[in-house]
Amino acid sequence: MGFDNVEGPYAPRAKLSHPDPGSYSTHDASGKLVAWKAKPVQIIDGVTCFQRADDGKWEKIWFPDGPPAYNACTEAAPELYDDKTRDAYLFAQEHGVFKDGWMPELPPLREWCRWDF
Repeated sequence: MGFDNVEGPYAPRAKLSHPDPGSYSTHDASGKLVAWKAKPVQIIDGVTCFQRADDGKWEKIWFPDGPPAYNACTEAAPELYDDKTRDAYLFAQEHGVFKDGWMPELPPLREWCRWDF
């Protein structure tokens, strides 16, 4: 409830799918966002925030209305991506850092990104 982007953030050719925003967000009957990753939500100085689990601090929710619609301008042509680039982004997605500090020059394919931050 509350999300307008029904097409999703990934290219039509994507092999992966983004998690349903309802799996990490909760809305009340009026459609107001009330929880993010099972933590309370507040509007602080006009910014939608959730309370972090690790330290209780408030953190901005960058995409409170769900993931942005797909935009082809945000990624390179699929044939430019080699296994090394793919592996680097998938490692970073899983571990939160790039292996050995190496970050590819190409932007990630959108399907390698999550929008729940």
